[in-house]
Amino acid sequence: MMSTINTSAAPGHRIRGKYSPIGIDFGSGRVKMLQLKQQRGNFHVHDKCHFPMPLETTPNSLIASTADPHLLLEQLRQAKHNCNWRGNRACLSMDSRACYTRAISLPPLRTRELKEAVRWEVRKNFPFEIDNAVVSWAVLGNGSGPEQPGRRYLIASVQKTTADFYTAVAQKAGFKPVSLEIPLTALLRSVKLRPKGPDPGASKYQLLVDCGFSSTLVLLTVKGTYCFHRVLNLGAGHFYRAATGGKKGDLKAALRLVHSRASLAEKGLMVEASRLARAISETLAYWSSLSHNDPVNPAVMEVSGGGILIPGLASYLYKELGLKPRLYNPVHLINSVRVENGTGSGNGFRETLYTTAHGLTLRGWLK
Repeated sequence: MMSTINTSAAPGHRIRGKYSPIGIDFGSGRVKMLQLKQQRGNFHVHDKCHFPMPLETTPNSLIASTADPHLLLEQLRQAKHNCNWRGNRACLSMDSRACYTRAISLPPLRTRELKEAVRWEVRKNFPFEIDNAVVSWAVLGNGSGPEQPGRRYLIASVQKTTADFYTAVAQKAGFKPVSLEIPLTALLRSVKLRPKGPDPGASKYQLLVDCGFSSTLVLLTVKGTYCFHRVLNLGAGHFYRAATGGKKGDLKAALRLVHSRASLAEKGLMVEASRLARAISETLAYWSSLSHNDPVNPAVMEVSGGGILIPGLASYLYKELGLKPRLYNPVHLINSVRVENGTGSGNGFRETLYTTAHGLTLRGWLK
């Protein structure tokens, strides 16, 4: 199963090996898997697949080691057997709701001092013991001006039992996990190393809204450099529940109703759509207040994730926010395609599910 990405490697970046690691995105609604291949300077999708996340593995809205992983394990084993993966090295991402993140600024520090500073921040800001946590950090960039000396870092921490769940189920399925990270850092890598950059006439800020099943990630960047993010407790699953009147009903029936051609009002989805638009607007306003009221006016709103394809949702967001939605899909480079009423045809639109997995494949492969 191979499809070509008609572009060369991003200028200034080099590729390590012919095949990328396998990106495995453990989303709240689906598991997405992707592997890229490089040939004569062009990228190709070597193989990909996705399948529903078994509900048994998501109790209390979080992946937990107390969950029964057998169904997820069997599906991962089937995906390994049925797809034509090259190698077994895998980069994993976890559900955003399973971890805590915080952006901080620190003065120039040596490695040992940086580790201690990060551990202190975790003790101060996160609600679990440091000895029972897995902690990592990523460099976001240099501080801007005298008020932010040194460097900016993104700290992420997750309970050790949760991290062990992800790595163990991947190992038992026959993969070799080489990293585990949050979707935010994978999306940042995808945006920064995208083969095709934003429009030349784009404004200072770039906005990406990734709407998943249980949550939505709002990411604000400047030329691929992190500014601010917010994880909203609102995703496609909330729209499905709203369509059934908040009752636990037939998921297939809810899917048919939500993805029908009826209007958002006819489907009973206006409240959730309004919540999403308001949360995006509040996120932009909050960052503007933090940056001395610098106007945050992205030229477009790049969108990804299965939730954004709910018919009528993208048009409603356009009406409320005044930002034209454009599908961000680095796999097929159709991020400049405008979403009309959240509908589309062809595999390209479905493959917007793979944006996080795309960032995972680039980890350690494209530098």
